[in-house]
Amino acid sequence: MAQGVLIVKNKYLLGYPIEGSLNSHQPQPSFVYRDHLIKLHFPPHEEHQGEIIGFIEISAATHKEAHNIANEVISEFIDALSFVMKSSLFLSPPSVILRDEEGGSRRVAYRQISEDRISGLYITEKTKKTVEKFLNVLEKEELPNLSLRWLRFGYRARTFPEQFIYYWLALERAVGETQIRKKCPKCGTSLPSYPSIEKIKLRQLCHKYNEEVDDGYFEKIWKCRQKVFHGSRINAAFLHELLEVTPKIGRIVETFLSEKYQPEHKITVKFPVPKTKRHSVNGFYTFQTKNAQEHYAMDYPTDEQLRRFHEGSEVISEDGFDLETFEDYENW
Repeated sequence: MAQGVLIVKNKYLLGYPIEGSLNSHQPQPSFVYRDHLIKLHFPPHEEHQGEIIGFIEISAATHKEAHNIANEVISEFIDALSFVMKSSLFLSPPSVILRDEEGGSRRVAYRQISEDRISGLYITEKTKKTVEKFLNVLEKEELPNLSLRWLRFGYRARTFPEQFIYYWLALERAVGETQIRKKCPKCGTSLPSYPSIEKIKLRQLCHKYNEEVDDGYFEKIWKCRQKVFHGSRINAAFLHELLEVTPKIGRIVETFLSEKYQPEHKITVKFPVPKTKRHSVNGFYTFQTKNAQEHYAMDYPTDEQLRRFHEGSEVISEDGFDLETFEDYENW
């Protein structure tokens, strides 16, 4: 019999930024979910800018495995917290990952720092005239074009499930409703008609404005639609599917509207331009801790230190930490 492979489990502490309006009289309220301890770290009240850090401890073979496990657990925790508090909470990828290295004075930390930078396009004379002509056409239509409304909501969406929903509704409005008539399967009596969107017309429109969307690929999109609208589990594999198909739906709707209205000068960037663009820098850093007896060294490089370090484009920081080669920590 072949010998089993012994998988060594490490302990990791992952910190997830949570954007929202929550506050707490306790600096670190803690919760236990699925046998994992989750602690919320709130900044001092006068420094609170609408972001807290959720720390969760995970046992895993590597930091990647720990991330996969932690992401599922903390997402479910945030769902419950959001519901009870009736508050908007947005979970970002971990900004810090530490490994239990009790006794060691030289530690390793994975860090990601992010900042939102204002982005946007300028309205030129050409685009101004295009909008004016477009409005002249729209005001002659009997009803507002709801594809434009849902498409705009899709441009503002922050997650792919949200964006998929809005783009799909824009697609349905582009196809339009049909009165469906059916008969009773038992007696053959005609049943009352009802408005609905025909799947075949959705497939035809998708193929017309994107030839890559053949019958097989449309079924892939349709399966995503079923999962989203029927509340399927949102895991990494499903998000990867949405990452592929969602932008295609948006561009199909855009192409349909462009053919219908023929705008003279429409911006053609690949993805919608957000209000702010998130700029992130991540990496592994080694640093000297003052708390070697602790399981996790919480005196890891701060956001401010990392920003100062990267602005200087150095390899060794004046604050005493080093940027390491990413590949060396692939299986950390």
